Amino acid sequence: MLHFRAMQPSDPLQTLQIKVFAGLRERLASDLVSFSLPSLTRPEDLTTRVIKSALASVHPDLANVIHASRLAVNHTFVDDDASLELALVPGVDFALIPPVSGG
Repeated sequence: MLHFRAMQPSDPLQTLQIKVFAGLRERLASDLVSFSLPSLTRPEDLTTRVIKSALASVHPDLANVIHASRLAVNHTFVDDDASLELALVPGVDFALIPPVSGG
């Protein structure tokens, strides 16, 4: 869940919670991760890439896995450059799915 209100240049960091799965969940020892997003001048500047970069800055040892992972918003995968401005409402479900292999 993202706690959001209209961002102003002087706003403090925004908090985001993302469900994590598979290897990320194991390495983080949790199925939910909370972290702060940088303040953005405009809500439309929030993209998947910004979210991944913010999470990678908190967990630099997992940066490669985080950047290779796919972000899902309300159970739908979104591209790295997609604006998430419309997802900035209470109750939106964010999940980060790392690459998996199986057979």
